[in-house]
Amino acid sequence: MLLTQVKRSILALVGPLANVTDANQQAELNAQLVSDLFFVTASAYDRATYQQRKLLWRTKMTVDSRGVNMFQTLRPLILASAPCFGKEMKAPVFPSSAAPRRT
Repeated sequence: MLLTQVKRSILALVGPLANVTDANQQAELNAQLVSDLFFVTASAYDRATYQQRKLLWRTKMTVDSRGVNMFQTLRPLILASAPCFGKEMKAPVFPSSAAPRRT
């Protein structure tokens, strides 16, 4: 039962998986369904209408939490995900497929 709840949470986080056609990416997402993860959600709101909380965009990120400290992984996770901020993504993007960033 708990595993089902975790799977639902992950699926809600990454959105529709129908757009993931690469077998390696599907395997990675399946592995995340049973992994210990840190989750980060970055959201941007329109400042002019902040009281109404008009969402401009949202990016959701995960990283395997085993053997690492959340504070150690937060900055690299956000930097690796930064090329996706503010863009519509049809499918999940993995850090290895995102544009490289300098730290």
